[in-house]
Amino acid sequence: MFSSSLPVKAVKKATIEFADSNKIFAWTESDGCLLDFAEANNLPAISSCRNGHCGACVVELLAGEIIYEHQISAALGGNEILLCSAKPATQHIILKL
Repeated sequence: MFSSSLPVKAVKKATIEFADSNKIFAWTESDGCLLDFAEANNLPAISSCRNGHCGACVVELLAGEIIYEHQISAALGGNEILLCSAKPATQHIILKL
């Protein structure tokens, strides 16, 4: 799962599984953050600020690791991540969306 203490980098390619939607898509670094990727694949992602501050796009990371594109300030709990600022750091991640 995501841990800010680990020096991780975004991968160039990943498989993103959306558990609630029962969909799996191939992500590449040109797809951008996970919010852009979800919206491009017509998944119901809620968002507001797109900068990691409001927390509207929070989802649960069920498996894998992510990295944030920039510093976030929204309060998160457990395995929660912000789609607007996250990119995959492992080749397969599963999101509760």
